[in-house]
Amino acid sequence: VGRDSGGGAAATDSQAPYVKYTAQLRSAAPIRQAIVRQQQIQSKYDKASTEDKQSFDENAQTFLAGPPSDFVVVFVSFEANNRDTIQDLLRHWQSQTLELLHNSVFLRGSKGDRVPLSQYVPVSGANQEFQFIFPRHFEGKEVLQPGDRGLQLEFDYPVIRGLGDGRGFFEFRIDKMKIDNEVIY
Repeated sequence: VGRDSGGGAAATDSQAPYVKYTAQLRSAAPIRQAIVRQQQIQSKYDKASTEDKQSFDENAQTFLAGPPSDFVVVFVSFEANNRDTIQDLLRHWQSQTLELLHNSVFLRGSKGDRVPLSQYVPVSGANQEFQFIFPRHFEGKEVLQPGDRGLQLEFDYPVIRGLGDGRGFFEFRIDKMKIDNEVIY
C-alpha cells in the first residue's frame, strides 16, 4: 500500500497492484478558503449567472463557517489501480460508522495521548474520500501541545487482495502547519 503523509506522492510501481491513501488536515481556515477558491475555478464561477453565483456563495459561506474551531478534520482519499479493488474499498468505507471505527481510528500529538474519533463522514456514492473528525481538546487539554513535533493519524484499513498490512499511519509535521510562525490546523 502506498502512503502519502499529506505532501508528496507515494512511490508505487504503476504495473503492480496498489492501494494508496492520502490524508489532509482540512480544519484550518486557510485550507477551507483554498478549497472554495479551487471550486470557484472548477465551476467557472466568473462566467456563472448571478443566481448561480449567489447559490455558490451561500454554500461557500456555510462551508467556511464550519467546522467549529473545537474540531480537527482529517480528509482521507484513496485510489487503486484495479476497478474491483476500488469497488471493495468503496463498499468498506461506505459501510463504516462511528461505532465501528471508534476503537481503530486515533489522532495524537507527538507526546502520545490517543484521541478517539468524534465523527465519521463516510464515502458518498463513487467519491473515493471520507472524513475523520476529532475533538480539538481531549481530557482537558488541546490535542497539539507546546513542544509537539506534529500530529499523527492512525487508522485500520481493509486488506484487499493482500495489499498492505491493514494499519495506516500519517504524520502532519508542525513546521508544515505554520503561517506567520503560528501553528494552524
